[in-house]
Amino acid sequence: MTDTIDEIFLADLEARGAPDVFISYKRRERPRIGALAQALGRLGLDVWYDSRIRPGDPFNKEIQYMAEKCRSMVVCWTKACFEKDDSGYVRHEAEIGRQRGVMAAICLEPLGAILLPHPFNQDHVEDLTAWLRALGEGVEA
Repeated sequence: MTDTIDEIFLADLEARGAPDVFISYKRRERPRIGALAQALGRLGLDVWYDSRIRPGDPFNKEIQYMAEKCRSMVVCWTKACFEKDDSGYVRHEAEIGRQRGVMAAICLEPLGAILLPHPFNQDHVEDLTAWLRALGEGVEA
């Protein structure tokens, strides 16, 4: 019997194992996410974010799998997560992490008057803008 492509893909994901940390973020924040991922990696953690998706792999399935299997999830809130045309990916991933009890929320920039929607407004959000500024990422205060 031949395996389906989905079965082969799932077997490959299972062979790679669950990451220590899954990072959820808006795509435009990738340069700052790289710095965060490197810092976590230096602590000996296996960090996964979408830069690890291989060409040709079904990204939605891999993201969903990793979000459901990771040991912890860092959700990176920015103003872009709440723009009118936002795809909702970060909020969807955050909900998976929240329901699993593995989510830690951070903000990469001052959110100003933006209020996180329920249920995310119930969790502490650590402000990493000063840390990113110290790394020279040019975060505006």
